[in-house]
Amino acid sequence: MLRKYQVDPTEFLEPSLDDSGTGGISGGWINMGLGDIDWNLSIEEFIFTNLHTPGPLLLLYVSEPAVVMGKHQNPWQEADVLALNNLGIPLRRRKSGGGTVYHDEGNLNYSFIMPKSGFSQGSNLGLLASAVESLGISVEVSDRGDLLHGGKKFSGNALWYTRDRVLHHGTVLVQADLDNLRRALGGFRRSGEAQLTGRWVDSAPSPVVNLSQVKQELTVHQVAEAISQTWQEAVQAWGLGDVTAGVKRFGIDTGLWRKDNRISTLLDGYRSWEWNFGRTKPFECIFRNSPQTRLHIEDGCIRSLTQTEPQGEKVRVFSPGIRFQGEVKTDLSFLDPVGSR
Repeated sequence: MLRKYQVDPTEFLEPSLDDSGTGGISGGWINMGLGDIDWNLSIEEFIFTNLHTPGPLLLLYVSEPAVVMGKHQNPWQEADVLALNNLGIPLRRRKSGGGTVYHDEGNLNYSFIMPKSGFSQGSNLGLLASAVESLGISVEVSDRGDLLHGGKKFSGNALWYTRDRVLHHGTVLVQADLDNLRRALGGFRRSGEAQLTGRWVDSAPSPVVNLSQVKQELTVHQVAEAISQTWQEAVQAWGLGDVTAGVKRFGIDTGLWRKDNRISTLLDGYRSWEWNFGRTKPFECIFRNSPQTRLHIEDGCIRSLTQTEPQGEKVRVFSPGIRFQGEVKTDLSFLDPVGSR
């Protein structure tokens, strides 16, 4: 079932007009421009967890090619890790839920940051739909909260909650490389080269479309302008004043921010193997070309290998473990066990 969302200011946000610590600015938007995925995720998180404005904030940014999965997902199930390595495309785990998405210079990212009280995901989606429709493109909203045109998805979104704040962010496909998107996503779930079993959140694959396929020559910049304009009009209608001041107040001095140790710590975290792969919940892996062998993976590392033989099962244990690379091998002699039983 598809339904239309309408922007409802009273449902969307009932902001406090307390101006403590914000210079009287109750809402604003930030155009972060183009950056690598680690920088963009770090700045987004820093603003979300440190810049407490009484009203809503909108971030708009574009990332260099990357694949970004949800916090509770399995990277090998969601992405072709080897293909990404060959393409030089990083795979990152974000701190919100939801599914895996592809970023590149043809994809626009948005983030709504606001107090939890009065938050409405539907009204945010309505605002985005209104912005895209202002460009002459019809929009449908699925029951999952995806934005569609002609039944094909061009935007998905995810949520991150803290005690009193919400980060609602998502992607908008405008001129993205859909061939790379299809090549990068899917992992073992798509290829069938291995069967993974465990507990995680699976993505819901959908046919996709670029907005530029609907309206020729449409650019990311034009979509960003439409969203920011719709946002400013909505915030002014909600009685929060002229948010153009927020652009100046919350502008990002890239050089200054890169010197901040707090940003450096976030960058290191998003780049780490331990976060992106080691954070994966325990799972079992059986390769299609070696069905008699089962791997047990914890913290992204192979902890044991169980081989089914005519005389029974033979288990080899690995400590502290060998990083699972997800390579399809018929010969598993590369594993050097420290013990067996």
